[in-house]
Amino acid sequence: MQGTHARIPHADYSTQTIPEEVWDTEVEDALVMCSDILPTGLEVGLIDGAIQLGMSIAIVGVGPVGLASLITSGSYQPRELFVIDTNKHRLDTSLELMNTTAGLTDVPLHAIDNTTGSAVEEVMSLTQGHGVDLVVEAIGVPAGWYICQDIVKAGGHIAMLGVHGKSATINLERMWHRNFRFSAGLVHGYTIPMLVDKVLNDEIPAQKLISHRVPMSKVSHAYKLFSNAAQHQTLKVLLENDLS
Repeated sequence: MQGTHARIPHADYSTQTIPEEVWDTEVEDALVMCSDILPTGLEVGLIDGAIQLGMSIAIVGVGPVGLASLITSGSYQPRELFVIDTNKHRLDTSLELMNTTAGLTDVPLHAIDNTTGSAVEEVMSLTQGHGVDLVVEAIGVPAGWYICQDIVKAGGHIAMLGVHGKSATINLERMWHRNFRFSAGLVHGYTIPMLVDKVLNDEIPAQKLISHRVPMSKVSHAYKLFSNAAQHQTLKVLLENDLS
């Protein structure tokens, strides 16, 4: 929701009570991430992806929603994590988040810069040719899908978070015999109460997903930050109401 006011039907069933002691703090700001991005990363990326304890996980595209999958994976004690992007700031942010997320501080993380198109080769080398148990597609372009196809292990799962605006090919001629599974969809929302508790208990560093705070009166600037994310090192832009 981006506006000074909103009408929320049946609000008693879809809103969460925030403790007064965190009002007007960074914790309250972090809780905004529970409204969409954190449950999307957890539910569509991990739970719909049939996540189990001790799996290897690859996240293709570590923009905000990819990072949300990363920091919500700690509860599942992954064996190792791979993050793939061409944006150095986002790869560095992945490393930083690992050090402050419960359940991930001791997990090996492979941050792979795909600027030269070497991601598939690097992942397959690091996994001795086996591939990854769960691959989360969080970039929304055909190239991201093709990386996922090439690094998912036999019997593994590809979970799609990315919003695709162009066609991409599922290469069944070489994928059908690998017994892989594929899921995609929109956020459900059933994990929001649990995620709120984790943020309040400092188990998930959700505040670090917020890179910029912009007053509502300068909302056009916020869209420029988001449209030129690489230039401005933008993750999530928090709009602050200065109009009422």
